[in-house]
Amino acid sequence: MTCSEIRSTSSLRLFYGITIALLGVTATVVIAALLFQNRAMRPIALAAVDHPSLVITGAPDEPAQFDDGPAPTFDGRPLVKVRTMQMLVTAYSPDTRSCGRWADASTASGYSIWINGMKLVAADTDLLPFGTILTVPGYHANRPVQVLDRGKDIRGQRLDVLFPNHESARQWGKRTIEVAVWRFAE
Repeated sequence: MTCSEIRSTSSLRLFYGITIALLGVTATVVIAALLFQNRAMRPIALAAVDHPSLVITGAPDEPAQFDDGPAPTFDGRPLVKVRTMQMLVTAYSPDTRSCGRWADASTASGYSIWINGMKLVAADTDLLPFGTILTVPGYHANRPVQVLDRGKDIRGQRLDVLFPNHESARQWGKRTIEVAVWRFAE
């Protein structure tokens, strides 16, 4: 798909000149493209998802390298590290002990808890919007996960990682760790 084809699709202008274009809407698949107006409408990120979601990305950087190899990927696409953040990371499970009356097998972003093999993160969406990609040391074998949920006690520099049951969530405990924030490489 060319930039002119993307420009001709329906789009929504957001703050700071970021435009979201929705392409190929079907019953189960929507392709979302983020475009920066000041970058000649060049696509920055394309993501195939179950339904529309926002993935906020930053300016291009060089792909990050880990000490032991290449940068991680998400959905088969290489990632670039945006920043790291010191965060208090707790855990939750999709039951009434963790979620109370909101224990309904869906996240605040509308996704099922089963997406990505039940590997997702709840965050303060004012700080880390839905769709933000993170790596949380010790969670999901250090592979990238998305922010797809939020919680009433999850504010500021705090994350909640999802586990399939209450016992494994309690085993995680409470950890203050350096979390990496990623975006798709160009």
